[in-house]
Amino acid sequence: MKINTLHNLLSKLLIIRYLRSVAFLCAFLLLGFNGFGQTVSFSSASGSGAEDVGTGIPTLLVDGEYLFDSSVMLIPGGSATGGGTDYTLASATINIPAGTYSNTAIPLGLTITVDAVVEPDETIVLTLGSPMGDASIVAPASTTYTILNDDSYIASIAATDAAASESPLGTGTYTVSLDVPNSSG
Repeated sequence: MKINTLHNLLSKLLIIRYLRSVAFLCAFLLLGFNGFGQTVSFSSASGSGAEDVGTGIPTLLVDGEYLFDSSVMLIPGGSATGGGTDYTLASATINIPAGTYSNTAIPLGLTITVDAVVEPDETIVLTLGSPMGDASIVAPASTTYTILNDDSYIASIAATDAAASESPLGTGTYTVSLDVPNSSG
């Protein structure tokens, strides 16, 4: 009786081991070959451009054969303010349709907002995250885009006392004007 029980137990363990091996092999064949070479990265680790030009904006580089529709998240950060203040990001998710790609550039949907506010240069830091489907993130997995301030104050100085003389030194009056209010103090 004990030998039959031991035989049955060993048979069940062998069957479970066999089924586990078959399941692993199927998963490797289905996902393993497909899990290599499908990469997503930024076109560059950094870029910059004046706000009224918006050049140098990085793109997403997609490479490999994607059997399934895939996607990757863009996680924003940096000193610039999104939502249309300094920039607009059309979507936090970039969709990658199934197909074959060879370092294909996909736009990020990043638009720089043009304003007349004199401010320091600001940065937009984007990081790739949460790949879905076939996508696999490789370096550079984050990019920093610097919005170069292209606005300036226009100051004008006007003498308001035309009778003041240089010799002997006279006292004159001047008016200094700015084209926009000075918000920085």
